[in-house]
Amino acid sequence: MTIDEARNNIGKTVIYKPFEGCSNRLWDIGKIKSVNKKYVFVLYKHNIDCSEATKPEKLSLFK
Repeated sequence: MTIDEARNNIGKTVIYKPFEGCSNRLWDIGKIKSVNKKYVFVLYKHNIDCSEATKPEKLSLFK
């Protein structure tokens, strides 16, 4: 995902994959809350109190 794709999908569900080819046990699911020039801020299910800065290339839209 790119920053622009993230910006256009605020509020949508995304999947975080820490590295390409990793087991789906390592994936995390969350919702995009906001975006700045460098990071996508995602509210993950494991931490519903605050969003976490995430590199956009680690994210893909949940389908």
